[in-house]
Amino acid sequence: MVKLLLAARQDGLDLLEQACRQVLQLGGSSAELVLNQLQRLRRPVEAPVVHAQVLPLTRPPEANCQRYDRLLPGGQHVSR
Repeated sequence: MVKLLLAARQDGLDLLEQACRQVLQLGGSSAELVLNQLQRLRRPVEAPVVHAQVLPLTRPPEANCQRYDRLLPGGQHVSR
């Protein structure tokens, strides 16, 4: 109960009451469930929009597994 009252100081009674109702409707009754639901009800933080820069290929991809074998320590590892 103390955890919920402390959460009410931060988020307000209206939001806490809404979280309690939703948890009770789902059959839950623990403070942890209410705090979890309360966190979900808080306004979501908007992530900044990042625009990716399109880079042209200088070398097109090719199906050549030997190129990857050269990256392995010890050289050729593919049995033929």
